[in-house]
Amino acid sequence: MKSVFLALCLLAGLGTAAQAQQSALGLRGGLNLARYAGPNSRGGSTLAGGLLGLTVTSTFSKAGTTALEFELLYSGKGTKAEEGNQQLTQRLHYLDMPVLLQFRPGKMELELGPQFGLLVAHSTNYSDGRGNRLRSVGTGGFRSFQVGYVAGIGYRAPTGVGFGFRYNGAVSDIGAGSGLRNSVFQLQLSYLLQSLQPEPEFSN
Repeated sequence: MKSVFLALCLLAGLGTAAQAQQSALGLRGGLNLARYAGPNSRGGSTLAGGLLGLTVTSTFSKAGTTALEFELLYSGKGTKAEEGNQQLTQRLHYLDMPVLLQFRPGKMELELGPQFGLLVAHSTNYSDGRGNRLRSVGTGGFRSFQVGYVAGIGYRAPTGVGFGFRYNGAVSDIGAGSGLRNSVFQLQLSYLLQSLQPEPEFSN
């Protein structure tokens, strides 16, 4: 059911693109600096992960100063923790779909909006420091569907190349009653590939 919801959101994005002044397909990738937030997050530290996916950006003014961007991204999140010789690394792999309102003063981009995520995989690696290791996989005990938010700032060159900085937070816990939420800072590169609109026809 959750995957159907994400698919419908993507179709809604393509439908919005058809109504826009101008639309473009793009690529987005970068680095996640993830950890957990919440009342039970003490002792955790930042875990590096990746992100990669597609974007559909639609402008709604002739000047292109306001846009709506739909994204479908793989995003690696989680945390790591150490206590004495004990080490734990937990990785959560999501399919995220941010829906972002963008404001574009000049070549800058300011963006804000909700994000919906589907948990597709998980792994936990634990070492007790005495040579004993434990690995756990699967998504049992974790929420399969996440609701969150995104806020960011970036720069877009006339060539279509852009870079930006985002904060990605979660409203819901990673698991029921866990007191832990995803908290991610993101460094991103993006590129607008091509227009989705047909070229205008001119009569002689």
